[in-house]
Amino acid sequence: MTIFKKYSSLYIGILLLAAIAILHAFFINSDPDTNADPATRGAFTDEALYSMQSRNYVVSNEFSLTENDTWIQGPVYGALQIAAYKIFGVRMSVARTITIAAMLLILLFSFWATQTRKIILCLAAFGFTEFHLFSFSHYALPYMISLSMVVLGAILFVHAVTSERRSENIKFSVLCVIALLMAFAVKVSFFYAFFIPLLSSLLLFLLERKPEQKVKKRRTFVILLIVIAIAMLVYVALWYLPHKSFFDYVVFGHVEALIPGTYGEIMYDLKFNFMNRIWGTHLRYIFLLFTASAIAAGYLLHERKFTNSQKALLVFALAWILIETHRFAMWYLPFRYILGLIISCFLFMSVVAVAFWENMGKLRYLLIIPVLMVFYVNGKDYAASYSSRTTVISEANKYFSSVPFNHKNVIGAWAPCLNWESDAKVLPVWDKYLHYKDPVKSYSPVAIVAEAKEDDSNQAFVKQGVQLNEISDSLKMFKIGAFQVNVFWLKKVH
Repeated sequence: MTIFKKYSSLYIGILLLAAIAILHAFFINSDPDTNADPATRGAFTDEALYSMQSRNYVVSNEFSLTENDTWIQGPVYGALQIAAYKIFGVRMSVARTITIAAMLLILLFSFWATQTRKIILCLAAFGFTEFHLFSFSHYALPYMISLSMVVLGAILFVHAVTSERRSENIKFSVLCVIALLMAFAVKVSFFYAFFIPLLSSLLLFLLERKPEQKVKKRRTFVILLIVIAIAMLVYVALWYLPHKSFFDYVVFGHVEALIPGTYGEIMYDLKFNFMNRIWGTHLRYIFLLFTASAIAAGYLLHERKFTNSQKALLVFALAWILIETHRFAMWYLPFRYILGLIISCFLFMSVVAVAFWENMGKLRYLLIIPVLMVFYVNGKDYAASYSSRTTVISEANKYFSSVPFNHKNVIGAWAPCLNWESDAKVLPVWDKYLHYKDPVKSYSPVAIVAEAKEDDSNQAFVKQGVQLNEISDSLKMFKIGAFQVNVFWLKKVH
C-alpha cells in the first residue's frame, strides 16, 4: 500500500495516457476533421506530403532530399517514419501511430518528475483532449511531437533552475536544450522554442528577491545561452551547411511569404487573427479561462503560494505564450499554427489550478466550474468529431493499391494522399515552387491527381497550356472533405 500511495499519481498518469490512446484509436483510419483547420487543405494533403519522401524511399529504395520541402525541415521526423515503415509497412495508420506514440511516450517521460506531475496530469487530461490539440495528435504531422518535446523541455527547465548543485543545474540545462533541439529537428518552425527558456530564466531573475538566488538564476541564463549556442552550431554544421541552398529556398522562402510588409498590415493581421481564430471560435473559452487564471496567478504570486517548481513552470508557460503571439502578425494563420499557443495556455492554467487547489482552502472547490466547463466542451467536440467521421481517403488508397505501378510516377499535390499503399513514386507539383517545369514531359506520369480547378497547385498545369482533360484517357473522382479530387489517367494501367 505504501508503494502504491507513493506512485499513485504516476499510475493515474499511465492510465490517463492509455485512455487517450484508446480515444485516438477510433480516428486512426478516418479522414481529417474539416472543423480542425477549416478553409485550408490542412491535414488532408499535408499528412501524406510530410511522409512522401520517407515513403518513396521505402517503396523504391531511392531517396531525394529535394523531392519535397518537408524532409529538409524535419529530418528527425522523416527518420522516424522510415524506421516505422520498414517495420510495419507504409500505411496512413502507421504514420499516424508515430505521432500518437511519440506524443504519449514524451508525456510519460514528463510524469517522472514528481514535483510537477500533477500539473502535467492536468495538462494531459484537459489540454491534450482539447479539440484542435486532440485532432492534430492523431494526424501524421510533426506539430504535436514538437510541442510535446517543448513540454518535456519545460519540465527539464524546472529541474535546471531549482537544482541547488551546479552539476545538476548544468545537466538539466543541457537536457532541456536537447529536448528543444529535438522539437526543432522534428519541425524547423519550432526554432523559436530556444528563446522560451532564455526568456523564462530572465523573468525568474527579475522576479527573484534574494541576492543569492539571483546569482543562481543569472548562472542558469548563461548556461542555457551557451548550450543553445552549441546546439545551433551542431545543427548548422551537420544539417544546414551541407544543404544550404535548398534549405534557404524552402525555409526562408516560407518565412518571408508569411511576414506582413508594413506596420498597418501587422496591426490589421493581429486584430483579424484574434477575432477569427480566438474570439470568433470556441477557443474564446480558453482565452477567458486564461484571463481568469492570470488574475489568480497574480494573487498567488503576491501571497507566495507557488512552490519554486510551480513558479518556474508558470514563468516558462508565460514566456511560451508571449513568444507564441508572434504568429498573430502573420497574414496566413491556419489553426495548426496556433497549437503552441493553445497548449501553452493550458500549461499555464494547469499550474495555476494545482497551486489554487493546494492553497485556497474551501475556495478551491470553485475549480469545479472551469473543470466541468472544459470537460463538457472537450467531450462535446469529441462526440461531434466521432459521429462525423468519413473514410474517403482510405477508400481512395484501396483503389490505387490495386494498380501495379511498378514505381512509375504519379504527380500532383494530392498524389501522396491517395498513394500511401501503392507502389507508385509520388511527386507534388506547385506552380513556381517544386516540379512545375513541364511536369508531364519531365516525369512521364502514369496519372495526375489534381482538384477540378487546380487550386491545389495554383494552376501549375493550365498555366503551361496543359489541359488535363485532353491528355487523359479516363477520369476517377473523389470527394474528400470540401475538395473534389480528380485522378487523370494518362495511360491504361488498370
